[in-house]
Amino acid sequence: MLWLRVLGKGVTQEQAILEVLALPKGNPQRGRILQLLASWKITLELNDPTDDAERGVLMVLSQAYLEWEQATEERGIQQGIQQGIQQGIQQGIQQGIQAERQITLETLFKARFGAIDESLAAIVPSLMALSAEDYTQFLLALPQLSQDKVVARFQAQKR
Repeated sequence: MLWLRVLGKGVTQEQAILEVLALPKGNPQRGRILQLLASWKITLELNDPTDDAERGVLMVLSQAYLEWEQATEERGIQQGIQQGIQQGIQQGIQQGIQAERQITLETLFKARFGAIDESLAAIVPSLMALSAEDYTQFLLALPQLSQDKVVARFQAQKR
């Protein structure tokens, strides 16, 4: 019935719009009607209301428009926050993977070659940039490789 009264005229219509504004903010019907009322307000403004009845409706619609605009802005903010959180999580995961790779490489180099000299330190960024599959294959092959072969292999890739 509320929908029909919103589409009515005069006092009935104005009361219906006020009832829509009084609905709880989480009410899905309220959100849908506010969206339509906001659209209607814009249309009325573009057509330059000529009589008092249209101006009266426009005034009531202005409040509905403001509430719709606020709700829309709040949804946009919430969506932005969620996207930011997701991006932050993804960046945190990537940073964690990179840190873990660096620690693993340094630990393995120290265990395999005794120390990390400048030549090994220089190829660490290239090793960290490998795909997960290539990185794993390198780690599995490391016990059979000399330091010179490891350095030569990854210095050649840098060029």
